[in-house]
Amino acid sequence: MDIFWIFLALAVLVLAAITLAPMLAIRSTFAPRAAYDMQVYRDQLAEIDREVGRGAINAADAATSRAEIGRRLLAADDAAGQAVRRSEPPFWLNLTLVLGLSLFLVAGVFFTYNRIGAPGYPDLPLAERRANMAESRPSQAQAEARISQDSIAELALPAINADPRLPELIAQLEAAAAERPDDLRGQELLAQFLPQLGRYADAQLAQTQVIALKGESAVAADYIELAELMISAAGGYVSPEAENALRQGLSMDAGDPRGRYYAGLTMAQGGRPDLALQIWQQLLDDSPADAAYIPAIEAQIDALREAVVAMGGADPTAPSGVEGMSEEQTAQIRGMVEGLAARLASDGGSAEEWARLVRALIVLGETDRARAIATEAESVFAAQPEALALIRAEAANLP
Repeated sequence: MDIFWIFLALAVLVLAAITLAPMLAIRSTFAPRAAYDMQVYRDQLAEIDREVGRGAINAADAATSRAEIGRRLLAADDAAGQAVRRSEPPFWLNLTLVLGLSLFLVAGVFFTYNRIGAPGYPDLPLAERRANMAESRPSQAQAEARISQDSIAELALPAINADPRLPELIAQLEAAAAERPDDLRGQELLAQFLPQLGRYADAQLAQTQVIALKGESAVAADYIELAELMISAAGGYVSPEAENALRQGLSMDAGDPRGRYYAGLTMAQGGRPDLALQIWQQLLDDSPADAAYIPAIEAQIDALREAVVAMGGADPTAPSGVEGMSEEQTAQIRGMVEGLAARLASDGGSAEEWARLVRALIVLGETDRARAIATEAESVFAAQPEALALIRAEAANLP
């Protein structure tokens, strides 16, 4: 058994023992009133003996008093015994209850962790991963500072029949927005028209204000618009801040076409051309032929396929998983898949490995098995949103 499970079981048992041990203690205390009465009667018997010795009372009176006090003493003793029997359950019942609760606690911990944890999965060095991410992925501000050295105005959106007075009109709009920063309509107009002058950074600030003013009424398109402006301001680079805005929008509307396009772009820039290829191919299948983003996808999709092949993978968008492969290649892939599946089943693994297994099974045409693995992976990583997104991105390619 894994050392972690042994440690977990021992920890739970120790905690259960400390908590429940008092239930096994055999109580022998009498009811307070009965114990007090018995002591009083014993003192009275001793006092009678002393009175007889001094000759204060005769033997006949002493015998009568002893009989009455003795009767009261027996009654008190009987009352004390009944009180103990009523308050103290049988030892076997206490023992059964303690063992039952201990087993229930252990089983509950194992079941809960198996459902929401990741058995066999090593601790994630979060600080190290964030530090590496910060080094490898420039922030939005860094990307804007770098791109501002170029002629970003050349990337401005073409304005159809644009009014030549547009710069003047925007200047007036900015002045009005400065006086009334809480004017939602003014901020929306700025976010809409500033990109036509190549002022994407200013436009994203206006869009940020739009979302702030809308509050809980902000919709998916608002966040995806913000992500698009950030990406444009960074010259096409998806920064961590843009990715966060994009993720927020897609969590509200996973089918938004612009959001799906930029999700694919994020994967492509993050070294996952296989996932980008899947996302974009599915988007092409779901979109009309005149969608505005189709030329951008078609211009990059061949390069993505080449990148996937260069990484040693197979095109996950191919209509039949192993078509075009030799028997030797197919056998090799199956061997690798079975080895990965066995390791994940016994030791667990990262979300990337689970996603890779789902993707490989899809390539091999084993869609039912891929679906079952994806379901299991979602259960394993139920408490990790980023891991879930990765698993679901693979599962989205299931027919």
